[in-house]
Amino acid sequence: MSKYKEHRDKDYIKSGTSEEKKDLFGNENTQNYDRDGNKSGTSEKKTDLFGNENTQNYDSDRNKSGTSEKKTDLFGKEYTQHYDSDRNKSGTSEKKTDLFGKEYTQHYDSDGDKSGTSEDKSGCFLTTACIKSQGLPDDCAELNVLRHFRDNHLRKTTQGQQLVAEYYQIAPAIIRSINGSENARAVYAEIYSALVLPSVSFIKHGRYSEARKLYAKCVSDLIDRFLTKR
Repeated sequence: MSKYKEHRDKDYIKSGTSEEKKDLFGNENTQNYDRDGNKSGTSEKKTDLFGNENTQNYDSDRNKSGTSEKKTDLFGKEYTQHYDSDRNKSGTSEKKTDLFGKEYTQHYDSDGDKSGTSEDKSGCFLTTACIKSQGLPDDCAELNVLRHFRDNHLRKTTQGQQLVAEYYQIAPAIIRSINGSENARAVYAEIYSALVLPSVSFIKHGRYSEARKLYAKCVSDLIDRFLTKR
């Protein structure tokens, strides 16, 4: 399964997505999309004459738009330095972990001010169920309802915070197991019909407790089905 990231601006408004791909020769590259889903450019990993790795960025017309290089500061902390097409520093990025243990990337502009974030979505089986089995976009109505419920209800209670943290811990393993099964698409379709749709209905009608209970039961069933050794 390819790695899929969602990007948001400093106001946490979705600004685009990116997806790691492989070309016909097996070379890895990243396809970038704007907030409307249009291709906005690509990024490719390169190695210079000295063996240093960097990322070459291109715009939608395949013109070089800048580069990105991994760096280490004086305290041994790793970060990524971004440059524009004229080799001027245009900003930096750092890996972070939020209070729930979820990793994300914090972006800064050339003045050091926060300019946005990027979050890996390839480890979310709810997102995968909507996108892979139903062909829906990442900002479909179902996922927006679920994310609003997560951010504005679950994360405001101790029990909800525990559910969110546990989800981030187990979801990637569940996805790996599902993807390794022979009927992965059918399983994601099942998750969509048995968990996503009824949860959205509960949430829309203010039945938050029932949405939490359904989620807990479905996750428990998935753990028993895909993670418990038999």
